[in-house]
Amino acid sequence: MKPIILLGCPRDYGGACRESADAALLWLAHGIPVTVLPLNQERPDNNWPRILADHGAKIEPPSLSGIPHWLKDSIVVDFACERVTRMWPELKRRGCRLAHLPCHCAVLPHEHATFRQWPPSAIVCQSEFQKHVLSLQYSNYGVTNMRVIRGAFDERFFPYAPSQHDGHAFVIGAIGRDDTRKWPARIVKCLRAAKQLVPKIRARFLGWTPGMERMSGKLPPWINHMAPGRMSSRAFLADCHVLLCFSDYNENWPRTTLEGFSSGVPVISDARGGYCEQIEQGSTGFLAETEDEATGFMANLAQDEALRLNIARAANRALPDICPPETIYEDWKALFSSLS
Repeated sequence: MKPIILLGCPRDYGGACRESADAALLWLAHGIPVTVLPLNQERPDNNWPRILADHGAKIEPPSLSGIPHWLKDSIVVDFACERVTRMWPELKRRGCRLAHLPCHCAVLPHEHATFRQWPPSAIVCQSEFQKHVLSLQYSNYGVTNMRVIRGAFDERFFPYAPSQHDGHAFVIGAIGRDDTRKWPARIVKCLRAAKQLVPKIRARFLGWTPGMERMSGKLPPWINHMAPGRMSSRAFLADCHVLLCFSDYNENWPRTTLEGFSSGVPVISDARGGYCEQIEQGSTGFLAETEDEATGFMANLAQDEALRLNIARAANRALPDICPPETIYEDWKALFSSLS
């Protein structure tokens, strides 16, 4: 097979960027040659190109003079990379085929501007929910190759090590990029309500910046916050007892859920979007229909250590069924064959 060209930003910051790295590792593990062309020079990452190179990927230097000539007639994959979408008309003229993974459950303006004239060769959704939401729009663009491939997840980077609660501070974590829609006001509202019920509750945010205050208001002193990139998700989760996943987006296949499952941190999330395809209510986590439900779930887990650890174990055991590596590989292999 010709090398698969991964265009974009393999790095720790951002779910799509991190998932692109795990997908490349999966392809490499099955003998598919991979060439990576990083396009994130505004936020360079030296770690993931090195890891991928150690596993056999070829890492090309970023092109400063347009699209490299060697991309001609290639299969190109991008994980929600706006720059690749804008490059697509020229890539298409050079005989390339593009597998595009949308980031959201809505067509973004730059995607609409490009794909209405130059539809991608394939659209890869990560959940049935995302495909359902996007299928009409992309079929109107003329896309006929649209399929669901679960997001690759490499458990080796998030070893199972549930944090033990010693009866003192009970830490609820939240992770998101610095986007106000990733930090809706109800996160802090629910945490305040839960703390009234269980005073030992504390919270920590990774990815929160002062600009988020216009949604959440000023944070109380018992909520610690860190800017994006200040700490790895793995290190952050090591000190959390519960992970709270709320967003004003309709999330398609939230990676933070899988990181919590792998690390041994029970997840409480919105009862909508891709969360519903990841979490089995009351068994591997909790899907909150309302703010009161979320508050109750946090309070229950803070006061019932046996329940919390049982949920963590069940979620960790379910992970191979939620995103089975062999099935995901076979799905990618079938897609690449359809584009050859």
